[in-house]
Amino acid sequence: MEKAFDSIVLILTEGIVLAILILHFISPALVIGHSMYPHLEELDYLVCNEGAYIIGEPEYGDIIIFKKDKHCIKRVIGKPGDTIVIKGGKVYRNGSRIEDYVADGVITGPEMTVELDQDEYFVLGDNREFSRDSRKEDFGTVKKDEIVAKAVFRICPNPGWLY
Repeated sequence: MEKAFDSIVLILTEGIVLAILILHFISPALVIGHSMYPHLEELDYLVCNEGAYIIGEPEYGDIIIFKKDKHCIKRVIGKPGDTIVIKGGKVYRNGSRIEDYVADGVITGPEMTVELDQDEYFVLGDNREFSRDSRKEDFGTVKKDEIVAKAVFRICPNPGWLY
């Protein structure tokens, strides 16, 4: 009887610890705006991992949530030490054209070269024509300490009942 009680206490304790970890590191996010279209649509719900970068670093292509003047969602294109060049409507990282996340892969606007410091990330929205991102001088790069979470997956893509 005592052994069964110990097992129940152990299971309950493990469950409580697991719940605390999940509640501490996993959070929802709501997409507001169209800057990540077509991969994310306005009013999509995301599951985000707030602990993803405690030990690790953002990788190319990660969709991250970070805090500028408000919370933003963008894709990591450049990491610390990279040189990003936008020329002829194409994006280059360290001299190589990157595979893009948008259908036509073309960016309009001025050509630019950005050399990233050791704590900076270059981010772009997937909807390049309507995204305020690292191409904009008033937005700039994202510092590591501004990153809040990594978007892991959509749990509810744009349900009509949210309107």
